[in-house]
Amino acid sequence: MAQGHMLPMVDIVIIWVHLFIQSNNLFALSNMAKIFTAHGAHVTILTTPVNATIIRPNIDDSIHLHIIPFPTAKFGLPDGCENSSFILSNDHHINFMKANYSLRQPFNSVLTDLHPDCVVTDLFLPWTYDVAIARGILRLVFHGSSNFSACAMSTLQQCRLPADKVESFVLPGLPHRIEMLKTQIIDFNKLAGTPREFIMETLKEAAKVEVKNYGTLMNSFYELESEYADYHHERVGRVWNVGPVSLCNNEVIDKSTRGGEYPAQSCTCALEVEAFSPLSNWEKWRLGSRHQDIHLFGWCGMRAMIGFQRAMKRELKI
Repeated sequence: MAQGHMLPMVDIVIIWVHLFIQSNNLFALSNMAKIFTAHGAHVTILTTPVNATIIRPNIDDSIHLHIIPFPTAKFGLPDGCENSSFILSNDHHINFMKANYSLRQPFNSVLTDLHPDCVVTDLFLPWTYDVAIARGILRLVFHGSSNFSACAMSTLQQCRLPADKVESFVLPGLPHRIEMLKTQIIDFNKLAGTPREFIMETLKEAAKVEVKNYGTLMNSFYELESEYADYHHERVGRVWNVGPVSLCNNEVIDKSTRGGEYPAQSCTCALEVEAFSPLSNWEKWRLGSRHQDIHLFGWCGMRAMIGFQRAMKRELKI
């Protein structure tokens, strides 16, 4: 959005029950909400009790929270397990996804009560498209990662994995040569008939509705990955690079309180900034200023889903 452009009093509902991603990404939600309200929109965040306690200190009274219960006990999840920071086992991942899917009816009820003009939802909540479109409501997807990871994920879903004897392969069609080891890839087709088949079906549904959405909001910026931003736009249509959304925080208190008090895994990274050449001075500062608050828009996204974790660790020298 251009600076100073005001939206015509649009009512927006953001649902953020984020799968697979750590709690820190909840702050991308509050930042995105701040950007909408700064341009004149009325924003309601639909979330769950635990996630609300994480979000609330980072928003002001202009953003409304609408809280719905999360069915942890019904799906065999520990009490308070409402985002992936609290998932302790692989089995909980499956149950967590199913619990998210069960929020379809509460989501429908909220749309009935609020009558928003638009909803912004997570990529891995594809069922929200059908609910919204049935009520004539536009759906935007917020993608907290990068254009590169989105394009790589799409390519992996569409290409045929090579024979077992081949150790590596090149992702076809991307602007650059991206070679991956087969050991880095999860073959979701092999999940059919297993307890994890639900993951495969969710991914397929997300890919199917991606081109039907009104558009995609990326937490990235064009100058960082222009070739992949263009490629992503050609593939799915309307894509807006609105990141990094954290730049909406101008006050020191807004920056220092991010993260809150909640259990989360942490790691210490030693980054070779020059390895990411060419970088602007802002990007160098962003990568090197605070070890505990680093946002990498190119390589971190979707690593749990497409197996980039080992490659990422080698690249970052963790």
